[in-house]
Amino acid sequence: MNEKSGAMLVNGRLLLTQDGGNHFKTAVFGIKDFKPISASFPKAGTGYVVGTVGKDDTKLAVVKTNNDGRTWSKQLDLSAEDSPLSAFQIQFASENTGWLLTNEKGMLSGDVYRTVDGGKHWTKMSTQRTGRPYVNGIQLIDGNTGVISLHPGAGPIEGGIWLTKDGGRSFTSVSKAVAVNQVQMVSAKAIWAAVDGMNGSDFLIHSTDGGISWQESYPLSEPYGRPTEDMAFIDRQLGFGIGTQLDSGKVLKTIDGGASWKIIASLDSYIRLEKISFVSEKEGFMMAFRDKDPQHVLLKTQDGGLTWHEVSSESLNKLEIANISAFRFFDTNHGVLFATGEGKAIYRTSDGGKTWGKTLVSKENSEMQVALTSYSSGWLLKQMDTKGSLELIHFRADHLEETVLTLDKDWYPDAVYFSDETHGYMLFEDFEAKDGVITRLLRTADGGRTWTDHPFPADAEMIDVRSIGFSDPQHGWIQFLQGTAVTADGGLSWSVQQ
Repeated sequence: MNEKSGAMLVNGRLLLTQDGGNHFKTAVFGIKDFKPISASFPKAGTGYVVGTVGKDDTKLAVVKTNNDGRTWSKQLDLSAEDSPLSAFQIQFASENTGWLLTNEKGMLSGDVYRTVDGGKHWTKMSTQRTGRPYVNGIQLIDGNTGVISLHPGAGPIEGGIWLTKDGGRSFTSVSKAVAVNQVQMVSAKAIWAAVDGMNGSDFLIHSTDGGISWQESYPLSEPYGRPTEDMAFIDRQLGFGIGTQLDSGKVLKTIDGGASWKIIASLDSYIRLEKISFVSEKEGFMMAFRDKDPQHVLLKTQDGGLTWHEVSSESLNKLEIANISAFRFFDTNHGVLFATGEGKAIYRTSDGGKTWGKTLVSKENSEMQVALTSYSSGWLLKQMDTKGSLELIHFRADHLEETVLTLDKDWYPDAVYFSDETHGYMLFEDFEAKDGVITRLLRTADGGRTWTDHPFPADAEMIDVRSIGFSDPQHGWIQFLQGTAVTADGGLSWSVQQ
């Protein structure tokens, strides 16, 4: 509040100081069983507190002080009948203008209240969803403009930032950030937010136009970044990737083998970019997902990823694909994707994506990873119904399948990749290792008949592996939660780029 006056909430108590923090006293509100949840002091001496009343968690009250907490007056009573009632935050932009966001826990919803006369009158502005994603803050800059920050918790949904310009009557999403930890409005135009990225790292984003556009301020990335969704290499130096920590609609390019990446295109009309494949330095394909039918769209570039256009495909629209786990084009016309829909299936096109044919692999939804080595052949790594059993299957044209390997291990299959018919790699998560969860890399040079095990140490933190690939027999990469690992000796040793 000022150099001398301050307040803090600690374990359900509001502590006040008048001597710069040398001494604190506990606020006494004069209400039986009142437990403060959130407090806002817009100026020295004047403060507002929201808290629960009683022991049944069904009542809320807002109280106010004008004399540094010596006395408090009740301003608002709220109650709920069917579920526990709490509050996320009370926050005042000035002495008179403030907002309150409640939380009816059993309903995953809360009400936005506003006052413009110092709490004498409160108006319910709207009801908002407050669970999955979870609200972790509300802040306003004036009586009309404010933001709510959202965090997904355990996921798999995404968080973000909601903005209102009508006093809380309605909110619109203004950020694609995965998980927002804290947001601050400096003005109606300037907004800062601390967020968690898609690969687990923390960073700071900034908007100077009221949330219309965002830039990553620390660590500085634009026009640089690092792919978070998928990567495809043409050779050991030239590669393309999709997704950044801040925006899954970015297309990136590297010319130094993945040491650095530059954003070359932004496709904001899609919810996310899912898979990418290049057949030459200029020509590439990509699968994108949007919120209208058809949801999965095939995109093509002929200028090295700078511009993209949709490939019209009535056949693709009818496939009812839910999740794509493998995608690759081998030339201008021939492409393959492996996806979950009604079961798990391989889809092939021989006319550049205009029409697609389906080959059902399994009606079950057991864990499977696929490596596509040619238009007609590939490798399928799957977890069997029996715990502690894995199979590697080599499939070819005309539905010919051969079980090459059976592993009696309780490992989780993360990824599989074959650069040709003899050289292959498999990645697993081993949950029973002595040092904790570790990632294991298995290599073969004889078509899967024999394998060598290369476990990564637990402190490498190589968890949640997304993909593995090689641009030539020596140079490859592993994309995982915290970054990318690269090898220059065929997978014998790896260095992590975060």
